[in-house]
Amino acid sequence: MSSESSREENTPSPRKPRTRKRELGFEHLQNEGELEISCEEKDVWGDRTPEIYSQLLRSSSPSRSSTTEDESILSDASVSYLEVVEDSEEQFPWRKALEHVCELCKNLPTKAKWLTFSLIVLAVLVAVIEHTAHRNTHRVNDVKVLLRKHNISDSLSRKAALWTTKRLNDKHLLQPVVVLFALTNEKMSLVTEFSDVAKKIRGVQVAEFHSRDFSSKIHLDFTVDNALAKGNIVLLRSIEQLTGDMPLVIHTFCDPDSAKHLSSVLLLSVTLQEVPKNHRVCEELVHSSLMGHWSASLAQSKVSAVISRAAPVVICG
Repeated sequence: MSSESSREENTPSPRKPRTRKRELGFEHLQNEGELEISCEEKDVWGDRTPEIYSQLLRSSSPSRSSTTEDESILSDASVSYLEVVEDSEEQFPWRKALEHVCELCKNLPTKAKWLTFSLIVLAVLVAVIEHTAHRNTHRVNDVKVLLRKHNISDSLSRKAALWTTKRLNDKHLLQPVVVLFALTNEKMSLVTEFSDVAKKIRGVQVAEFHSRDFSSKIHLDFTVDNALAKGNIVLLRSIEQLTGDMPLVIHTFCDPDSAKHLSSVLLLSVTLQEVPKNHRVCEELVHSSLMGHWSASLAQSKVSAVISRAAPVVICG
């Protein structure tokens, strides 16, 4: 009897876990994105991570029937961590609005539900169309500003630039977009600025090269093909400086019938000493300049074929 009473006296009474407020380190963050970054940069448990994980692992073992004081605190902290993550989930305004609409539609007749759904779909389509039209108008205005900035007064050149901008907005091109800029050295920045607009429209990068940097047809072909395969816009400057049979590469990528990358965009440039104001005279000068540079190594028939592919649209400046 006395032994039983002594065992009862020695049996520890259940200890009430001590509550302690634990700073997790991300209470000051504003959204879930910052929370994820913070959790990647440092562990929420601090310097005691190995010790805590080992104790949590031991405490979850079926063979353990009691918990220590530290383990109780850690368990409370883990629960609070999960609650913080759950509470930090933000609902977007459109989601709340959609939930309200769904609640309202529950009590409506079937026809009214379909009518409400149709109106919502129509409103979304109108918003998307208006946004796309506004974006396209914005890019066209950017091109107009460029033409005015560089004093491009030739009406055909202006129309060519605006027509090219319209084609760049087509996400499903069936043939390459090829534009040749015939400019003086002073206005060559127009090509760079136009390529920036094209980059924003297409949502891709611009791979810029200079013709003098290539030593062989294979080198040029490999470089351009690799850039176009990545979906990039290719900007090739001063194509009159291509030597040997390298101009044939232009024909390969610009020909709408045999081009490997049908949705590609190629911006080419020719440097002229002086650009005529008349667009037809400018095109003739481009033809004669390229013929003079390339006919030394290629037959005139081949040069003419390359020029026809490289200059379907000419912007003179």
